[in-house]
Amino acid sequence: LQAAVLLGLAGLPGAEPTAMASKVARLNFLEGYSYAVYVMQFICYHVWPESKVGLGFFVFLILSAVLAVHLVQKPAERLCSRFPDKLWIAPLAVSAMLGALCLVPDAERNGDIPAWRELEDMVVDLRLPLHMGSGSGRLINPSLLFRKDGTELVLTARRHGVSSERSQSFYDGRQVTLVEDTWHSEIIIGVLNVDELSWNAWLKGGTPMKLPSLSPWAGLRTVNNSKWNNLCVRERWIPENNTLSRLVVTGPEDARVFQRFPDVFGAPGVDVAFNSYPPLGRYGCGKDGAVSQMYLTEGVDPSAPRSPSFGMHLDCGEPDRAEKNWIPFQREGRLHFVYSIQPHVIAEVQAGGRCSKKSYSSFAPLVRLQARQPGLALRGSAQAVLVEDVDATPRLPKPHFLALMHIVDPKTRRYAHFAYRFRSEAPFEVLQVSSQLPLQAAAPEEGGQPFAFASGLALHGQQVVITYAAGDRDPRALVMPLQRLDVMFGDNGANSQDIAFA
Repeated sequence: LQAAVLLGLAGLPGAEPTAMASKVARLNFLEGYSYAVYVMQFICYHVWPESKVGLGFFVFLILSAVLAVHLVQKPAERLCSRFPDKLWIAPLAVSAMLGALCLVPDAERNGDIPAWRELEDMVVDLRLPLHMGSGSGRLINPSLLFRKDGTELVLTARRHGVSSERSQSFYDGRQVTLVEDTWHSEIIIGVLNVDELSWNAWLKGGTPMKLPSLSPWAGLRTVNNSKWNNLCVRERWIPENNTLSRLVVTGPEDARVFQRFPDVFGAPGVDVAFNSYPPLGRYGCGKDGAVSQMYLTEGVDPSAPRSPSFGMHLDCGEPDRAEKNWIPFQREGRLHFVYSIQPHVIAEVQAGGRCSKKSYSSFAPLVRLQARQPGLALRGSAQAVLVEDVDATPRLPKPHFLALMHIVDPKTRRYAHFAYRFRSEAPFEVLQVSSQLPLQAAAPEEGGQPFAFASGLALHGQQVVITYAAGDRDPRALVMPLQRLDVMFGDNGANSQDIAFA
């Protein structure tokens, strides 16, 4: 059809052009700009500050193409006609120009949120300058651990990228349309010596701390000593349009770094809890059994990510249900996970990933929230830390655990994040829930509802550091004094208050 339209507009040799061709001929001048638009689209997109483009981008592209035609293309044409014997200079000049353009730094794709923002006195939100030596994808969902009296920082994050492919395939003996989405995922890790002066200057708006280049956690192995890849694939058959939807995840996902025995000074290893599709092969989980599960690796040396470390499956959950967002913490050398927020279910983990027992409790304000809005999901975030500085927490002047939770509306993907406190002794019942944390939300690159996702929690002296990702693209941290966070729990905590989800 397109060829027929072009032939019709071209007309026959020697014949009068058609009325439509005569009208379209007035636009022939645009042909001089078409190639410039084709070439400039890549350069314009490279310097455009956002991955999602709109009308403004196309206006920018057209103006850039017009300038390229009049400042580059037409002057070059005149020079070529005037000095035909000097044409060999042109490719050399273009090569030099393109080489110089490679030196132009990449535009900041997270320009919608400033790198440093003071929300109020001594409460700052800042971008974490995470980077890798090589590899593509976004670094999201950071988790951190301060060790050795705060002089050493262990960092983990998730490298995440998405690709999609549509093709024809066969399913149950019939030809179908296959839509295969691939999540390119891996955990990266690194360690940094913390300079207190540089840290405090960064919090006050100074130069960001220079973080180390994070490395892939290449030493992660299964219990069978094989690499952590070739994970179970999730498939969903859609008979209405004869389509097979397939999700392939290439590696482990969100990590929580913590230390089971933090009082042992100088211990090189840390513990990492993470979720992943089981490494049992493409169809090793059966037709409907490909769901995310929780795993634990102990004694990981963050300075040697290639050293072998083994991930063991935690059997506290259900093998046929997606398991993630568990909150690890230790008490007197015993490892526990917050399995559920409401009811507050605590699982104790024994050797080999076995769960020996669970304790249950309920928190009245959360019960009331679920009764009012039963469609909301209450989930855990990050890791829990023990707070023993009672002078900094006058609203709960006794040792307790501090943790994070989020409330999400699955229909709209709206998130709200809260800190909460639970008792430091079994059954570890919830004591208080804070007001909503002021995390900076951002829209994901593919578009949609702006959101933030909290992924890490740490104490650095009397500072609370909450790490998160804005829009699955911008790794950030919310930092505030422990005393300021205490104010967010109200005069009486949330024991006598309702929890708002707005």
